[in-house]
Amino acid sequence: MKKSQIVIATALIVVVAMLEILVFNIGVYPKFHLAGEEAMKYAFDVAGVVQTLVSIPLGMRLRNRPGVWLALFAGVIHYGILVFFLFNSATTLACAAIGAVALLMLCVLPTND
Repeated sequence: MKKSQIVIATALIVVVAMLEILVFNIGVYPKFHLAGEEAMKYAFDVAGVVQTLVSIPLGMRLRNRPGVWLALFAGVIHYGILVFFLFNSATTLACAAIGAVALLMLCVLPTND
């Protein structure tokens, strides 16, 4: 994958995340409608943290395979945003932010193109 393709894929991931946020904020899907379900929120928080703890180091190791780390980080970002808007969970929002930082870090690091 060339550097320009990686930048385009990253921009696409960011645009889809913004659209996901927009869909919840304009009311297409109700925000925080599962906020009272504490057991489910805990399970989804644990799943988000485990996903982040596995995806970030694995993506950093697979730096020479951009398609894999783009998919890993996109999964972390979109899962975190979705769970935040369903459960009002700051934990998964923090995981999404960590995934976004890792994605942007790998986009600006020099490659051998």
